[in-house]
Amino acid sequence: MLDNYIKITTQLNFKEYLSLQYTLTYSNGWLIWVSLCGLAALLGSIMQLFGLMDNYDKQYWGLFFGILVLIFPWLIYRTAKRNFKTHQILQEEISYDFFPDRLVITSSYSNSEIPWKKIYKIKELKNWFLIYQSDRIANLISKSCLSPEEVLSIRYILSGVSGPKLKLRKN
Repeated sequence: MLDNYIKITTQLNFKEYLSLQYTLTYSNGWLIWVSLCGLAALLGSIMQLFGLMDNYDKQYWGLFFGILVLIFPWLIYRTAKRNFKTHQILQEEISYDFFPDRLVITSSYSNSEIPWKKIYKIKELKNWFLIYQSDRIANLISKSCLSPEEVLSIRYILSGVSGPKLKLRKN
């Protein structure tokens, strides 16, 4: 039987944080489409440069666009690395107490109690729970530090909350 309360403790590492940044960035279908077009443009431009395709004057635009698409993952990495190093909260151990009516967040420097109706959105990904306090600020809970029973318990508690936008997985 699932309890009406669960306490978990998490601590992010950079590899998990970077993986989440790539997942969030490339979960947008439009960005995937633009990236594929950029890679196709790059491939076409390279083929034109080596004479494998008819040579058009627009080959350099394809190179430029394709290289930009290739630089994008590097920029995500660089930004994630800088954010992870400068925002110490990302590296801290954080405890979460899930209650039916509120979430209690405890770290080495603060203790917050937030009613579910004040939470903006809750989103469950394959490997994460994201609890958004606003449209841009979220608490990141990696499932890698949770047991399957804890994941089910959190999902059970979250499925009963009212107020925030809720997007939970079925499995």
